[in-house]
Amino acid sequence: MKKFSFWVCLFLIYNLIFIVRLPIFNDEAIYIHWGQIIIDNPYRWWFSLRLDGKQPLFFIILGLVANFSPLDILFSSRFVSLFFGTLTFWSTVKIFPLLYPKKKKDSLYFLLTTCCYLLFFNRLAIMEAAITGLWYLALYLFLLLIEKPSWKKGFFLGLILALGWWIKSSMLLILPLFCFNFIVVYYFLPKSGRSKFKFWPFFLSGLVFLGFISPLFFSSHFNQISLEQRKWILSFQEVLSFPFALWWNNFYKGTVWLITYLTPLPFLLFIWQLLLGFKRPSKSHYFILAWVLSPFFTQVLISKSYTSRYLLMVVPAMLIFSSLGWQRIKNSLLERILALGTLVPALIFILSPITFFNLLPRLKPLQSDKRQYINHWSSGYGINETIKFLRKKAHSSPLVVFVRQDYGNPEDAVFCLLKKEKDIRVIYLSSRFIIERVEKLQQLGITSYFVSRGKKYAGLEEYLQEVIKFPKPQGDEFVGVYKFINP
Repeated sequence: MKKFSFWVCLFLIYNLIFIVRLPIFNDEAIYIHWGQIIIDNPYRWWFSLRLDGKQPLFFIILGLVANFSPLDILFSSRFVSLFFGTLTFWSTVKIFPLLYPKKKKDSLYFLLTTCCYLLFFNRLAIMEAAITGLWYLALYLFLLLIEKPSWKKGFFLGLILALGWWIKSSMLLILPLFCFNFIVVYYFLPKSGRSKFKFWPFFLSGLVFLGFISPLFFSSHFNQISLEQRKWILSFQEVLSFPFALWWNNFYKGTVWLITYLTPLPFLLFIWQLLLGFKRPSKSHYFILAWVLSPFFTQVLISKSYTSRYLLMVVPAMLIFSSLGWQRIKNSLLERILALGTLVPALIFILSPITFFNLLPRLKPLQSDKRQYINHWSSGYGINETIKFLRKKAHSSPLVVFVRQDYGNPEDAVFCLLKKEKDIRVIYLSSRFIIERVEKLQQLGITSYFVSRGKKYAGLEEYLQEVIKFPKPQGDEFVGVYKFINP
């Protein structure tokens, strides 16, 4: 127990260090702002559902934390993901002795703490860390139910599945795993034990799950979920057309992300253990195999497009195999090399995300991530500087900050990060009568600024004069601050 507590504390410290070093990402800004809108107007709990077909629970949590935490908004919001990341850590560690009771957990502790993949997304206020935490908690409860069925465990399993569904629909991808696990368990049971296997706790889980998600069925915006998902998921007819080029591209991207962010040495240990496990296959080996391959190939086969964060749920299962492979190594030098090969990339990411992405191979999937998080308009670079600039200007006079009517960075970021500022008000820009409105504000002693996404000025170029630009690294994008003029 002392060792477990030590590693949990180390995990938290490791993840908290420089947690806001990577500036606010595009989707974080959107989700935090949506959460604030919902909390300010609770009757609009369906806001994200109507707007983008996304269930509202995660945004509600972010909104509560962002609005009421005395700490920095971005730090508080990212702590939500870290909470779920800790839940992933706890659940995976609890699963391990159920599958491999005679194995030590030290290497698993280390890999879960230092894995770049987990470290990356546990630091972003996006839904994937939450889904992964609930995913592995559900798998843990499933294994407990198989070992010792009870009504209480069945109820909590259904509740966890429902909470996951209220966050993101991808939680449903766990259901095929449950079906496969049933088959494996039944196959490995002796014939005398098959008739005694109890299904009723799982039936209860299904009823509880349906009961807790049923309010969504009565929402007039429920259909929006499937409508939005059609943008990203292949239809049944499209799958049957066998789009091999798309499947190969999806497979290639996923493999590159897993090798790179898991780091190559733990990935090689995963492959090694995977192959060795087939020599003497066990129930546990098939469980882990399914937990990795099912979500991975689901993304490969049905996604029109997906990003690295959608594979987060396969990572803890892969690390279980990696830790088993590590325990087969008896050479202390090789163990040190493995530890350093895992630890050093994670430390580089913590200290300097820009350096981390610059050191990655120039492969298209990795460069796509670099664009998202570092030098594209969606990255948060330039936004912290903009917020500090505006706060400084607000010391001398109240401000009104205008932004374009758009989603993402910097528009949503300016809204959510300046929400608590008493002397700054953020307003969506309407080009009609903007100059007359600015002049009236000036008469009241209120200064007006416009914050731009690069060169997107909402057709008001002739009315704007540059005050300052904050460029993003290694690219042409920037966040601009402008004052209004009368041409």
